[in-house]
Amino acid sequence: MVWLSKDFESERKWKLAQAKRVALRASKGMLDQATRGERKLKEEEHRLRKVASNISKDVKKFWIKIEKLVLYKHQMELDVKKKKALDKQLEFLLGQTER
Repeated sequence: MVWLSKDFESERKWKLAQAKRVALRASKGMLDQATRGERKLKEEEHRLRKVASNISKDVKKFWIKIEKLVLYKHQMELDVKKKKALDKQLEFLLGQTER
C-alpha cells in the first residue's frame, strides 16, 4: 500500500508538471501567433526604411556631383573672363610699347 501511495503521488506530480509544460507551450504559441504579425510589420518597416535610406544616399550623391559640375563651369567662366581681361591688358601694353 505504501508503494502504491507513493506511485500515485509521484504520478500526480509528474502529470501536473507535464500539464504545466503543455500550458506554457500553448501560451507561448499563442503569444508567438499574436506577435508574429507585429514582427512582420516591424521587419517590413525596417526594410522600407533601408530602401529609403539607400535612395536618399543615391540622391545626395547625384546632387553632390551636380554641385561639382556647376562649380567647375563657374570656375571655367571666371577663367575665361580673367583671360579676356589679361589679353585686353596685354593688348593695351603692346599698344603703349608700339607708340
